[in-house]
Amino acid sequence: MLRKLISTVLFLLWICGGAYANEEKLKALKARLAKNPDQIETLFALGTAYLDAGLIQEALEPFEKAVSLQPDEARGHYNLGLAYGALGRHQEMIRTFKKSIKINQNYSPAHFRLGVALADLDRHQEAAASYRTAIELKPDFPEAHYFLGVSFYLSNRFREAENSFNKTIEIDPNHAQAHYSLGLTYLKQKRYQEAINPLKKALELNPKSDVLARAVEDMKKPSADRNINLVHVIVANGFVPEKKVLTYWIATQSGGVIPLKLPIYEPVTSRVARIEVHSKSGKHLATLSLVADIEALCLRQQKDTQRLQVLRAFASYLVSGYLAGTAEASTGLVGTMIGKLSKARQDKSSPDTRSWMSLPATMQATRLHLRKGVDQLKIVTFDDSGVQLTSRNVDVNPQSHGVVYVRTFDDAMYPQVVKQLWF
Repeated sequence: MLRKLISTVLFLLWICGGAYANEEKLKALKARLAKNPDQIETLFALGTAYLDAGLIQEALEPFEKAVSLQPDEARGHYNLGLAYGALGRHQEMIRTFKKSIKINQNYSPAHFRLGVALADLDRHQEAAASYRTAIELKPDFPEAHYFLGVSFYLSNRFREAENSFNKTIEIDPNHAQAHYSLGLTYLKQKRYQEAINPLKKALELNPKSDVLARAVEDMKKPSADRNINLVHVIVANGFVPEKKVLTYWIATQSGGVIPLKLPIYEPVTSRVARIEVHSKSGKHLATLSLVADIEALCLRQQKDTQRLQVLRAFASYLVSGYLAGTAEASTGLVGTMIGKLSKARQDKSSPDTRSWMSLPATMQATRLHLRKGVDQLKIVTFDDSGVQLTSRNVDVNPQSHGVVYVRTFDDAMYPQVVKQLWF
């Protein structure tokens, strides 16, 4: 039995990131659902598997059915909201996240994702309130602290933004975006000397980033030309790798099954290979460089901890087998209690970790020194063959410094409107 289990674990490691696992998982879930069409957990699992495979439209049906069968289940509305968000249906996404929170006010992922959804619509004060609630429920939630800092920054509340970015760094010292954003916050307050260290740290975490290298060099200059506007262009591209749990069902001698679970990351492919900034007339001004590669960090972490995860999966299997066997051998209240303990342990072994699924795979940026009077820039994306995917004109303040924030994926581009609150 042990030899068979070890062979199974090695096999799982071989297929854990592949499409084969997704296809087989979908087949198994569909077969299970055919036998019991109203099984809530199977509907959740099927919808999640569709999301993991990038089949967003297909995910709606099982999630919507789960909500109709069990309207008072917070996870159902949360999962449905994630699917709506991936389809760009923002109002429905917000409505379902609010419904999830109404059912379970302590569901931290729903508060966080509601904040992200509201921020996407420039409703930063409401977003900040959602982030705060998520932090109250889970104080060591680095992304909630970071996005709260962004909302403060966009509302001209720079001291509070500074505190949030520092808290993010305290929880995750390698959070490159937090170091970079902290540097920008100091610059906004004209605390130029204090801005150098966080920008240097961001550069240390991303030594190949041209924009960070230029930012550090610019900080060493004694003064700036008053006829020049400094404009930061920041682009969040793609989506972070999907967090998944690969489940392999192993039969027991008594005829039952025990899940062997391995957490994995799977990249979400984006066609965007290069991002440029052009002038209104089409002249090339800059090519954006990498500030933070979240995807690479995720995949590296998966590689570095792979053996440990196998050992954890093996230990989980042994414990689950013991609990299941004991429950089967026990009767009455004892058997029921052990069975519930086994189920609770299985639920906790694969928690819902998809609250970050709309976050970017990479953050890219550039710094432009523009003559006063320049009122528009053009953001252009290209694929790896150099073919243009899309372009958008973005207004900038012709009389002051500014920041342009853009979200991209494939041929989609969503620039934030530049307002006077930008420095």
